[in-house]
Amino acid sequence: MHQFNNSKKTWVVVGLIAVLVLVGCGEAGGSTSTAQGTPTIQPTATQDNTNTSSAGDPLLFGPLSDFYKNYGNPSSTNSAFGSSTWELNQGSVESLTALVFSDVGYHNQVEELIITVVSDTSRSSIMNACLYYAPRGDKLMKNTDPDFWYNSPAGTFKMYIDNGGCEMGTPVAITD
Repeated sequence: MHQFNNSKKTWVVVGLIAVLVLVGCGEAGGSTSTAQGTPTIQPTATQDNTNTSSAGDPLLFGPLSDFYKNYGNPSSTNSAFGSSTWELNQGSVESLTALVFSDVGYHNQVEELIITVVSDTSRSSIMNACLYYAPRGDKLMKNTDPDFWYNSPAGTFKMYIDNGGCEMGTPVAITD
């Protein structure tokens, strides 16, 4: 019996160490900034989107259900276009439209986002508001302002920015 207790204690200690290592890696090795602030963003060829996220964050290429979980029922839907729109009125974001093209086999995966901002929102604030919904771990591949092409573990996407907001989604083709 004494041997079993020592073995049990060893496994408890090993388990605690593993948990502490995993928690430490999540804090140190994960993303470091948050999307709540509005620092100035000047996209460069090496800039990463380092916003933190957790399971259930509403993101491009994520499940539509994450938008429902975070924002409730949409203000309007258009089943012909597979779109759901939320009137958010949060900070500089007025509304958010998520489009799902279920006929291409993604089944409730958000393939395009349209984000509308309040008038007189700075370009850097528009960029921040849009990147909040970008897949995590993205890297800017090409900057031809107002078009920005990103690559992420979830897929390649294009973001178009103008004074009214942005549109993000899978690019048809990336051209030079």
